[in-house]
Amino acid sequence: MSFCPVCKTEYQAGIEQCADCEVTLVETLPAEPAAPAAQPDWVLISTDHDEAEAYVLKGYLESEGIETTLENKSFHIAPVTAETLLNILVHQDQADLARQLLHEKEYLYKCSSCGAYCSLSDKVCSQCGEAIEEEDAEAI
Repeated sequence: MSFCPVCKTEYQAGIEQCADCEVTLVETLPAEPAAPAAQPDWVLISTDHDEAEAYVLKGYLESEGIETTLENKSFHIAPVTAETLLNILVHQDQADLARQLLHEKEYLYKCSSCGAYCSLSDKVCSQCGEAIEEEDAEAI
């Protein structure tokens, strides 16, 4: 048996060229590529302006069994970094627990306007845009 490498049609022995594609037949078809592994649904739980703190939070969450990744969204203007922004992401099914843990450790606080969790370094709520007063952030 032989096969067309383009259209994958199977041919009887003795035929050397695909009638449709006009290419030389092969004895075996290459293996189909494996389906890509399903990517976890990552959700943003906080954005931090301090890189060292973001890594501490990542380590804390991972010590609690929550897989965490950091996404660097820093804005650079040569030769210096204009603004440091690191998104802290966790699996969707662990987001509520991660927010609760960070809130309990006083790394996050709830916006008084919409109830969204915000980083202590935020100046405005990422959900509703409400300005964050310094005493509100420290009160939690």
